[in-house]
Parts: sequence; C-alpha cells; structure tokens
Amino acid sequence: PGKLVQIAAVYGDLSPKIYERMAEGAEYHLVDVTPAQLANVARKLPADHQVRMHVQDSTALQFKDGSFDTTLIFFLPHEQPDDIKRQTFAEALRITKPGGRILFVEFHKPAKWHPWFYWYRFFLMVFEPFALAMWRSDLRDWFPADAKLRQTHKETLFGGLYQVVEFAVDAE
Repeated sequence: PGKLVQIAAVYGDLSPKIYERMAEGAEYHLVDVTPAQLANVARKLPADHQVRMHVQDSTALQFKDGSFDTTLIFFLPHEQPDDIKRQTFAEALRITKPGGRILFVEFHKPAKWHPWFYWYRFFLMVFEPFALAMWRSDLRDWFPADAKLRQTHKETLFGGLYQVVEFAVDAE
C-alpha cells in the first residue's frame, strides 16, 4: 500500500513481482540512472502498467522530502564507492516519510566457517570491489549520524551471504 520507490532497476523478476502485489491505489516509482535498465524492467511488466519510471541519480533524487512510504534499495550500495553510498543513504532517508520504512537487500559477510567465505571474498575483491564495504560496516553506519531511524528487522540468507534489513524512519 502507499507510495513505494525502488532505487535501482534490477535484473530478474523483482519489479514484476512487486507490481503484482501492489494494493489498489498504491504508487510504484522506479529509479535508475540508466534508461536501458528502466526499459528492461518495462518489458517485463504488463503493457498497461502504472509504474512510474524515473531516470535519476541515487545521490540527487528529484523528489520532495518525505515523498514515499517505502523506499527499497536492492543490491545497489555494493556497486558504489563509500562517499556515493553515504549520499544514496542520505537521499533515501530524505525522501522517506516520517513513519515510513527503508528496505535493503544487499551482500552480507558470512561467518568464516561458511564453505564459500574465502572464495566469495576473493570473488568480491575481483568483480565487486565496493562490496567488501558491506562486510566491514553495518548498513546503519552509512546513514547520516543524526538520522532519526531504527532498525526493525534484519535477516541473513544463504548462510549469511545476503541480508534483508528494514529501518523505520522515526517521526520528528
């Protein structure tokens, strides 16, 4: 229900699945810096879809403060250098209403006993160099220090390789 913004178009069927589950009267906005990524998602949606596509940079979103009930960031921060991550997180906080929520799905540091730990670390070092920052820091650490939010849910998947985290934006 409400207004949802997904920052970063992604491969797979995430966006069509979200669209199928939207409540009557809800709004779904999709942001990506690359028009081709938005076009890729649009091809997976019904021809008469109501998803609003925006070509925008995650560090300078063109939405008013508190525009959205829910902000979803799906596997984007691991693609960004640290200073860009901080800007993206600040923008996500800015556009989310007090009382709203910010959801992340992102890489996570598995336990050292995990059979993929060392291989996964090597893979990330070579192919996703900014992703290891997700291992060194909690997602909360990327928000501005004075952010009025609290973590309400954290779940790790596949032995800790990935994380799903929800933050509630506190009313002021």
